[in-house]
Amino acid sequence: MTELSDLTNLEEGLRDLSKEQLLALCLQTNGSTRRRESLRASASKMMKKAESMLDAEISESMIRAKETKTIDVAFVVDSTTSMRGRIEGAKEKITEIQRRICKTVGVGATVRMAVVAYRDYKSSHPLEVQEFTEDVEKVLRFLQTLRVEFGHDSCEDVIGGLQRAVQLQWEAKTRIMYLMSDSPPHGRRFYDAATQPFVSKRFSKRNLDDHPDDPKQWEPTDNVMSHTVQLRIHFVGLQYRGTCKKMFETFSNLRTSQKGLQEDGLQTLVLGPSNNTDDFVKCVLKSTSASLKSSLTHGATAMKQHLSSDDTLNLDETVEIHWKMCQEWPLVQVLATSVDVQWGSKTKTNTTVHRFHIREKPFASGRMRYAFPAVSEDGQRFVIKVHKSKQNQTADAALADAETQAFARQFAVAFSRQVPEYSIQFLEVWKLSFQRWPVARYATLEQFVPGRYEKYTSNAGYKSDSQGSVLAEAFSHFTWQYSGGRVMVTDLQGFCQSILTDPQIHCKKKGSFSRGNLGIDGMDQFFHSHQCNALCQQLGLKPSPMQLGADLDSDPASVVSSAPGTPASSAGARGPSPSNQLACDLCSAILSVGPSQFEMMSTRGAVYCNTCLEKVTASESVIDCQLCKRPIKYSMHVVQTKGSAPPATCKGCEMAEESEWFLVPQ
Repeated sequence: MTELSDLTNLEEGLRDLSKEQLLALCLQTNGSTRRRESLRASASKMMKKAESMLDAEISESMIRAKETKTIDVAFVVDSTTSMRGRIEGAKEKITEIQRRICKTVGVGATVRMAVVAYRDYKSSHPLEVQEFTEDVEKVLRFLQTLRVEFGHDSCEDVIGGLQRAVQLQWEAKTRIMYLMSDSPPHGRRFYDAATQPFVSKRFSKRNLDDHPDDPKQWEPTDNVMSHTVQLRIHFVGLQYRGTCKKMFETFSNLRTSQKGLQEDGLQTLVLGPSNNTDDFVKCVLKSTSASLKSSLTHGATAMKQHLSSDDTLNLDETVEIHWKMCQEWPLVQVLATSVDVQWGSKTKTNTTVHRFHIREKPFASGRMRYAFPAVSEDGQRFVIKVHKSKQNQTADAALADAETQAFARQFAVAFSRQVPEYSIQFLEVWKLSFQRWPVARYATLEQFVPGRYEKYTSNAGYKSDSQGSVLAEAFSHFTWQYSGGRVMVTDLQGFCQSILTDPQIHCKKKGSFSRGNLGIDGMDQFFHSHQCNALCQQLGLKPSPMQLGADLDSDPASVVSSAPGTPASSAGARGPSPSNQLACDLCSAILSVGPSQFEMMSTRGAVYCNTCLEKVTASESVIDCQLCKRPIKYSMHVVQTKGSAPPATCKGCEMAEESEWFLVPQ
């Protein structure tokens, strides 16, 4: 009865802890009330520190969001009589456009607007300009006083309007120019013979073009389009008539030919809004959202590998693997180093000698590494991964890759304990050191799991359209919140959306983990393109101010965010499909695992098939913790299979000693 009373009292004291933390404490509890209270106090302290760190990171993100979420929108408007109705529509909707752009961008947004009204050469007022301003009422007053004038021919001074527009004081991170036109510029370059009968019929009292040889159509046009790229301006043409088709094609071709367009992720769009003002607003919002995402995704710091042919492996690949012929592959002796993550930021390594039959040709390759098939002396299949760049074939790089995946494994266990129906795992990785292997001196080793591997996300904001990316994004968001905003696991790929490998980890501490750590820039890059889905909602994940459409006042457990004007996909709204396949951590056998089974398996921090579980159970041994002298249970079969060392301290002592939050490198 005393023990039951103790547990009841303890349960009351643990109500504020997460399920993962509570489970970790229960696993390490040995019946001592004092010990349980000590562990509870340590976990509670770390949880509060994590919450405090997350709040601090959100505050810092808010500052960055205000610096990043700035938008300059300039409307270059044909102000002749044929555009009267469309200008009136713009007057009606300009306030709504600014409000909805701010909502699309989310917390921290700053939107400035400008208007350049152009007419023709013989006009009494060829140009009227409203410079950039945040005051939407000022823009509205400018439009209300704007008067349209009758043109003497069908063409207008479009180039003059564009030349004045590039002279505006562009300052924002995202810059968008909208050209609203229903007539081409002067010059045969912008229309063809088929255009003239149409224009003459519509405007029988006007010529098509009084200035067909206008010099502006050549070098000035080339220069103004070049300037739009140099100024990092997204260009959107609102095409109201077919007579402008060749004009927009010319502008688009000139921009596409400019260096920097792709590097900066600049958009060149041509849209066809109807006369309905609501359709006009939708066009503006859709293109603004696309341009904003493109700017943010390509504007952040990105890691680029510059590999010369002199410093790069160039190997032939043979996709098909004949495993039965593995005895004919060269037998190579290696030093294999296992990496175990202890509670907190500590890692423990152990090195053992192994021999593998390794095929001389890789069976696959990615952007950075080759994959070679290998078989251990006991017949287990593995993959050896070697960096293509020789400068990355170092002991430190191989160990960093192994440590990165070891930390990702711990995050995956924590994630899966909270949502067992979406259980995921990362394959275990070892660092390899070769004495004699012609390909490389250092590499990494992981279990071979058959199947078609798929890229879900990158470490620089990319995400695929597959179901797997929905789960991958929720997991990355979870790691950010779980670590107090200090760490994010990303660059996810794998098999059946639940068996993952080759992650990267962004961390606030520079130099931690592998070379794919882009730090805060990488985390911001992720949030720029991330829209919270149903799984984020289920986990109660807080939005980052860097997300488009982010509303920090909303309850994270009740809102699935989506930037207005960019509806979330149906997959994201529903959440990902439940994952039910994992690989045995010892033999790589594929298991169909239900939520209850995973919860039972994950109490060990690993997933075992029935055959391996029997071996694990049969080989269990007990050793005393070096600190508290209490017994620790471990499996010799696991130690021997993984090449790891027996535990020296219990999880409770590791946790009690840890002064920082779980998985945050010091």
